Amino acid sequence: GRIADPIGKEGLAGMTAALLTKGAGARPAEEVALAIEQVGGTIGASAGSDFLTVSAGLLSKDVGIAFDLIGDAVIRPKFDSAEIALLRTQTLSGLEVERSQPAALASRQLDLMLYGKHPYARRQTPASIATIRRADLVAFQRTRLRPRGALLVVAGAISLADARRHATRAFRGWTGSAAPPPAAAPP
Repeated sequence: GRIADPIGKEGLAGMTAALLTKGAGARPAEEVALAIEQVGGTIGASAGSDFLTVSAGLLSKDVGIAFDLIGDAVIRPKFDSAEIALLRTQTLSGLEVERSQPAALASRQLDLMLYGKHPYARRQTPASIATIRRADLVAFQRTRLRPRGALLVVAGAISLADARRHATRAFRGWTGSAAPPPAAAPP
């Protein structure tokens, strides 16, 4: 999650998450979107304070495509330069809008007061977003998105045996432990 953002690169976890489903494996962004839309499903990723989540929702008869897309997103994201540029522009626009919203400004100040030097107090800024490069995204994905440190949750009309079979296929070759969380002062 965001607590793993290096100082000066706040927003890295969020950008990584947002780009995971914007092209992965052999599929460019448009094909990922088409594959999930053809089965009436959804796929997305987000970074919270402590966790990065990749999720899909669809009918159980189409569960194989969800495992395929999530496996590719987690293990083989493309981090296409055009998608990075588009996300950077969208993020910077969102930050500009946020500067005009009293609740957002108050939330930033409250986090600083509550958490002090703890990573929970840090937020992305235009300057930090400008420093994030493709190499940073790749490094974050390679060091943070690892099976030891991940949790797979499957809910719905699927047996444990089928879930295990799909997961084994989709995550084949994925190995390693995530880097330890950065040391931080207590909030």
